Amino acid sequence: MAAHSASLAKILRQGSQDAAGTGVVIGPRQVLTCAHVVYDALGRDGLDPSVPEGEIRITLPLRLGGGADFEMKLRADGWVPPMAEPEFGIAEDLALLELVGTADFPAGVLPPRFTDMDLGNALDRPVAMSGFPGGNSFDTVLGATRGLDDRSRLQIDPANSERVVAGGFSGAAVLDLKTGCLIGLLVSKKTRDNVTIAYAIPVGTIAKAVDLSAVMVPTPGEARLPPLPRNFVSREAFLAPLREKVLSGITAGVRQARLLG
Repeated sequence: MAAHSASLAKILRQGSQDAAGTGVVIGPRQVLTCAHVVYDALGRDGLDPSVPEGEIRITLPLRLGGGADFEMKLRADGWVPPMAEPEFGIAEDLALLELVGTADFPAGVLPPRFTDMDLGNALDRPVAMSGFPGGNSFDTVLGATRGLDDRSRLQIDPANSERVVAGGFSGAAVLDLKTGCLIGLLVSKKTRDNVTIAYAIPVGTIAKAVDLSAVMVPTPGEARLPPLPRNFVSREAFLAPLREKVLSGITAGVRQARLLG
């Protein structure tokens, strides 16, 4: 779960280290979470659609050992309040936070990879979601996608009915385990026939409402990879000189065989 540990954010309630919810680092200074998580963090009425004021504290518990808190502010262009009756294909319940000041997150804090996968046909893709059930504990839940529901939310069934999402998971990244890519943001859950089903806002829907151009540049069907280290040597570059030596040796052997023959 390296991608989770590098991008996981815990959204804190005012005056407390308890989690109001979860968020995902999506840029050098930005965190994406749910609007209702911000309401909870600020102790604000969830029926007021205006842009909330006040700073929001987060911590990056896994990557930085649990001790680093950061002050965030809500970006006005990244506030999409919850809708009482969400419409199909319309984004809602989103909040884009940005660090107070001019500094970036520390080195090692990285956004997950990003893709515009066609989630309308996303069936049985294994995913992982990490959050803070109960406000302080940490857990990762595995599941499988079941396509979009009638509100265009991505349905995710649990891999284990005994280990499911709970309060504190809202705003969690939904990571596709086959590609490591962010494909959605966990927003709600529903219990049906004693099974808790999770629902996420797909990345494609998020991009319609929140301007991610400054922090993430999606390329349809392709993953956004973090920069490679300067000393990185690709497999092809490593094997090319070895292949050349082998081939030259074979050629020399063939010539010698012809001379002896």
